[in-house]
Amino acid sequence: IILRDAHLTEAVSKGIALCFLNSGQNCSAPSRMLVPIELMNRAEEIAAKVAKTFTVGNPDEEGPHLGPVANKAQFN
Repeated sequence: IILRDAHLTEAVSKGIALCFLNSGQNCSAPSRMLVPIELMNRAEEIAAKVAKTFTVGNPDEEGPHLGPVANKAQFN
């Protein structure tokens, strides 16, 4: 839940990073973000920009990337 007086870029960026923790396979990984309607478009822009920084890759290769997922349903 992001309130009107929150630092929007920081709050959304941290929230998105938590979504991708452990390749998104955490029991506690958030899947929703509640934002005041007047901040929704900006929050979506920030979220998309942050999400694009994560890359899916082979865990045997060097570099920062998300590793394997448990099954095809998790991948999708």
